[in-house]
This record gives sequence, structure tokens and C-alpha cells, in this order.
Amino acid sequence: SCLFTSKHNEKIASGLAAEFLYNCLKKSKRKSILLFTGDLKSALHASARDAFKISCATLGLDLLSTVDMKDNEEYFESILAETFAHYTDQTDGIYITSGFSAPLCRFLEAGGYNNIPFVAFDTYEDIKSYMKKGIISATIAQNVENQMKIERANWERIGLFDTENVTRRIDGKEVTKEV
Repeated sequence: SCLFTSKHNEKIASGLAAEFLYNCLKKSKRKSILLFTGDLKSALHASARDAFKISCATLGLDLLSTVDMKDNEEYFESILAETFAHYTDQTDGIYITSGFSAPLCRFLEAGGYNNIPFVAFDTYEDIKSYMKKGIISATIAQNVENQMKIERANWERIGLFDTENVTRRIDGKEVTKEV
């Protein structure tokens, strides 16, 4: 049994990212997108990739490649130069499904690539400056605290959230009742 889980809807987020990129590129002849994902061993990132592929196909965007950055900043930094050496001339837009976009932002800024529409994911301390500089065009911002409050309220409403049992589980004690 589990307590509960709360997450963003990766299919909607990926669809919004594709739609934003489409609108940025709709007057362009070429609409080639480079997708960076978090760890594809994660069902969430695999689902986000699949939803993005479908949205791209629906909107007439060409998905150049999916690059798994493994939700690891050091690994991500190590593959950026090679990735862009291969795809820079073909890339018209970028989407990243992970909140680990800082290495990509630094790379794009250092290379002067602030003319490529780029949809980031999440928010972090430097995101405003990257948006002001034109490195990031848009971001999908999830409100984790609000997501959890809504989910907890839903579970309480239907009687599946019992504060006493949650506390007992967290403390490693026996649960007094199962639902």
C-alpha cells in the first residue's frame, strides 16, 4: 500500500511545449525540434517523450532527436558540445522535460544561441535571468506544493487519507487500519 503520489501531467506539459514551439516556428519553412529528457528509465520522462512525439507529429514539427540527459547535470554537461556539434545547424527549437536545464542554458548562452525557441521545465533561481536574456523562451512551471494540497484534499474527501495512519507509517509504526 502507499500513501499517495502527486505529480504534474507530463502529457499536457509536453503538448503545451510543442504548441508553444509550433507557434514560434509556424512562419518558418523548417520546424526541427531537439528534445532533451530526464532519465528515460523513469516512466514520467518516457511518457513525456511519447506525448511530445505525438504532439510534434500532430502539429507538423520534426523531432530531430531525443537526448536522454539522465537527470544528471555532470553527464548532461559532458554531452552538450557533441550534441550541438551534430544538431546545431538543424535545430529550430528545443524542449527539455527535466528541471535540470541550467547546464543547457549555460551552454546556449556561451555559444550565443539565444535565437532558438527553448521551452524549459520548472523554475529555479536563475531562470528569470535566462528568460530576460532570451535563452529560455518559456517554461513549464509546476507548483508542487499546490499539487500536493489538492491531492491530499481529494484523498481526504473520499476518505482515503488518514493523518494518524500517515504519521504512523512515517514513524515506522504499525498502521491501525487499511483502506
